[in-house]
Amino acid sequence: MKNVLLCTAILLLAGLMLGACSSSKAQERETFAVNVKVIDKGEGDNGQYWIMTAYPDKKKLKSVDKIILEESVWDTVQIDHKYTVRYSRQEDGTYIFSAITPLKD
Repeated sequence: MKNVLLCTAILLLAGLMLGACSSSKAQERETFAVNVKVIDKGEGDNGQYWIMTAYPDKKKLKSVDKIILEESVWDTVQIDHKYTVRYSRQEDGTYIFSAITPLKD
């Protein structure tokens, strides 16, 4: 019985220590890597370049995201092409681009 209590206490202590070491910033962002189809692109009033993406594997286009990216990357992205995109959702609900790779059909 003492061994069970000791093991439980050690596991609980280890879990608390790991939880205390984790960064709160990592929990504030969600990161995604998804296959998408670019359905539109443009430049906002504030000079930010963006693309609108939909998930080609889903039958409905209700899942559409607007992703902000750099102009140099924005220039290479083509409408109606499929890509694997890595991006993160910020606290304010915007999506920030991190990487993009063309998909081969």
